[in-house]
Amino acid sequence: MIRRARPRCGAKTQEVREAILEFRRSGKPAIAFLEYGGDQEYYVATACDRVFLMPTSPLDVQGLASYDIFLRGTLDKVGAVPDFAHVGDYKTAINLYTEKGYTPAHREMAESLNRDAFDQLVRGIAEGRKKPADEVRRLIDDGPFLPEDALHAGLVDELAYADEVAAQAHLATDDAHQVELEEYARVSPRSLGLGRGPRIAVVYVVGTIASGRGGSTTEGEVAGSETIARTCARRAPTRT
Repeated sequence: MIRRARPRCGAKTQEVREAILEFRRSGKPAIAFLEYGGDQEYYVATACDRVFLMPTSPLDVQGLASYDIFLRGTLDKVGAVPDFAHVGDYKTAINLYTEKGYTPAHREMAESLNRDAFDQLVRGIAEGRKKPADEVRRLIDDGPFLPEDALHAGLVDELAYADEVAAQAHLATDDAHQVELEEYARVSPRSLGLGRGPRIAVVYVVGTIASGRGGSTTEGEVAGSETIARTCARRAPTRT
């Protein structure tokens, strides 16, 4: 059972959804219970066999949008002149300070990313709910949905509260039991046969890439080359 999955970004959303699909390939059922269903939550839920929506919650599926802030006009009013090295039209991070609106390249990039993300959303819903992509696009245009409308449109399978969903999960299999996230997290990977082979280290690099040492600045995190190299050397994998 999934309770209100809220992945932080597109890539994580896709990873969670693919993990559910991989789980289903084992032959075991997967049920999604939405206490609230926005675009991300519903996208993940459609990877499950059945989707339940709480009777008092809307299905808030209405498409994707992105917004950018431009501060050049504000800076002009206070007499501040932004001075940055600009290496290409599609390098748009500094546009926050240097522009009053979208440049043609910036708009092209933003629209392309939004279009790709929307196509993935439509494709996932269409596959999960076994509907034509054109119909899914029309439904998204009509969103958001009241619970009864979402059920009537075939976007969810049933309206139910958590205890009712749990009861149906028990009926689906004889040995079903509910496991809370805290209990699941305490399971040792080694008890499942994991973590016994060769290992690799994954170093997450967050921030603006720059030479020298990294750290926090007034403009955010900086991923410095010296800091990254030192971290990678310290966490170099060893064979066990």
